[in-house]
Amino acid sequence: MNYQKTSICKLCKGKTNYLFSLEIAQSINADYYECEVCKTLQSYHLDDMSSNELKNFYESTDSLGLDNGAAWRQYCIVNRLQTLVRLKLIRSFSLEGFKVLDFGAGSGFVSSSLKFKLGWDVYTYEPYIKPYFSTVKFLKNIDEVIANKPYNLIIESEVFEHLNKPADTLNMMRDILHKDWFYVFVTTGLYIPGKRDKSWAYLAPMTGQHTTFYSTESMKKVGEILGSSRIYQIGAEYEWLFAKYPSKMPLLHDITNIFSLKFLQMQVKWGFLPKIEE
Repeated sequence: MNYQKTSICKLCKGKTNYLFSLEIAQSINADYYECEVCKTLQSYHLDDMSSNELKNFYESTDSLGLDNGAAWRQYCIVNRLQTLVRLKLIRSFSLEGFKVLDFGAGSGFVSSSLKFKLGWDVYTYEPYIKPYFSTVKFLKNIDEVIANKPYNLIIESEVFEHLNKPADTLNMMRDILHKDWFYVFVTTGLYIPGKRDKSWAYLAPMTGQHTTFYSTESMKKVGEILGSSRIYQIGAEYEWLFAKYPSKMPLLHDITNIFSLKFLQMQVKWGFLPKIEE
């Protein structure tokens, strides 16, 4: 087997070390590396594909057809965002002109539901398929995403693991977020160094679309790149909320957030709220 013993981390540019290889979709052999610094697990098997090649690869592997839990998780994500608003962990109704970007929206179910349930001004970005649930304010490319900035909330639901160049994408996101007050809601499988191996289902070798996997240390680096002032692990290990507040935010706001977060976590633990699972 031919592989490099070390490489460069896509997230923090630290040194990575080879861990294992897997044969994935279309008989591609993928090598997986772990970063010494931020503990991100990553593979480079899609990095050299052009945009058209990547689109064709996604269409040929048809991930939704292999994922029976996708619809359930989308429903749970809408439910969770509504809960975050009720608990004021996301303060959308106190911000004038609150604008939302659903980045990598897939079918557009989340975008459409949030427009209907919360009345949010939601823009939908999806480069590979037409989001048939949300065709209004549908952005077809990154130039359109940038042209409609700034956004107060970016939703990245099961997108992070697909980012072949996460640092570049996060830098772009930082530039299109509102400068003083923003949120980024992320769902992605948590990589646990020493516990997740080649048998981890979230590697998704049948599709080969997942290339980057984030540890708790990785998420700290994500928050640093975004310029967030707070990082919350909410509900379960699968969900994260990055936030930036005005510098003069009262201490009471932070204390309220801590209690709201604990209350949400208990509701998930006791089964009163659905757990968003891999």
